[in-house]
Amino acid sequence: MSHAGRHEPLPLSGRRESVGLGARPSSSDPASGRTEDSIKAIARRFDVGIVFKLSLASKGLEAIACLENCVRLVELNLSCNAITKIENLDSLAALKRLDLSTNRISNVEGLSNLKQLETLRLEGNQIASLHSVNLPLLAGLPKLRAVYLQAPGRTASNPVCRATEPWAYRNAVLSALPQLSNLDGERGPRTVGYGGVADVVPAGGGAPAPGAK
Repeated sequence: MSHAGRHEPLPLSGRRESVGLGARPSSSDPASGRTEDSIKAIARRFDVGIVFKLSLASKGLEAIACLENCVRLVELNLSCNAITKIENLDSLAALKRLDLSTNRISNVEGLSNLKQLETLRLEGNQIASLHSVNLPLLAGLPKLRAVYLQAPGRTASNPVCRATEPWAYRNAVLSALPQLSNLDGERGPRTVGYGGVADVVPAGGGAPAPGAK
C-alpha cells in the first residue's frame, strides 16, 4: 500500500553518490565526514587515532573539522568540497600528503605545524596572488617537495598562475622554495620541460628567446 508524500530513504551508497557542490549531507549521515563517528565509519576503524589514510573527497564539506584526534594521519584527501579556509590541522604532525584541490580556498594558511608534509595539492582553488600563496609559510616546511597550484597541462589553474607570465609565477615559487622537485606535476622543475618550451619559443616557431636552451 502506497502512502502519498512518503519516500523510502536512499541506501547509503545512493546518498554518497548524491553528494556534490550543491548537496549538503546531514551530519548524522555515517558517510558525512562531519563528525568523528562518521570518520570512523569512512575509515572503517574503531579509533581515529589509528587511521593512516583518509579520504573525505566530494563530501560537500564547507570547513575542516573533527580531525584533531587523527594524529597518525599520513595522507588526507579533502578534494572536491566547498572548503574556504585551511584550518584545524595543527595536530596532524605526521601528515605527508595533503590534497585540498578543487575547493574555494583563497589563502594558504594553517600549515605551519605540518613539518613532515611532502606533497601539497591546491589546484582548482581561488588563490589569486603570490602573497596569498604565502611562500614564507611553505618555505618553513622542510620536507615539502611537491606543490600543485595547477594540474599538469596547466589545467585547473588558480588565478595566480594566470595573473603573470607563466615563467614569472614559476620562477617566484622556485626561488622561494628551492627544495621543490615537483611543481605543478613537472618533475625537476628547474629544467625546461615540455610545458616550458611554449614560454621560450616565440609563437610560430623561430629562434628561442634570449637565455633559453
